[in-house]
Amino acid sequence: MTDELYNAVLAIAPPRAYALMEIGYICRARLGEILSLRIDKHILEDGVLIERQKGSLDEITRWTPRLRKAINKLMAIRPNPENPYLLQSTKGTPYKDKDGIKRVWSDLMQKAKSKGIITEETRFTHKDMKAKGTSDHLKLMKQLKPDPSVSGHKTESAQSHYIRKPLMNDGTR
Repeated sequence: MTDELYNAVLAIAPPRAYALMEIGYICRARLGEILSLRIDKHILEDGVLIERQKGSLDEITRWTPRLRKAINKLMAIRPNPENPYLLQSTKGTPYKDKDGIKRVWSDLMQKAKSKGIITEETRFTHKDMKAKGTSDHLKLMKQLKPDPSVSGHKTESAQSHYIRKPLMNDGTR
């Protein structure tokens, strides 16, 4: 996925979808990891704690202006401040499973398609946010080989599924 395509879809995304895209990309987070974010546990002074699933390593993603903007968009639309979950349905309840939030994603993709931003061939899933974030990560792009810590994986083999761009290497002298 190109940066241009990502940015065009992000520009039309309503707050929940915007945050799903940005948190998924910036934190290289799975959908379930985003759904589990709690204000009292994961939104920290230093950044956002992502408790990885599938045996991957937890990490704190440091604050950036883009990450703060995504979190602030969700904070602004939380219908139930008593509920500690960051991402809430319009009724103020946490999403109990991925099915409810997948509707938000599906609506975004339909909107992007109707505006001519994406086609069936360029349509993408939320999983592609983690892959793009992993591929675009500066630490990874500067290395000679993959670094599993970029995506929270324990091994290069597990991370390789998310690398969608060739690694950048210096030429031999």
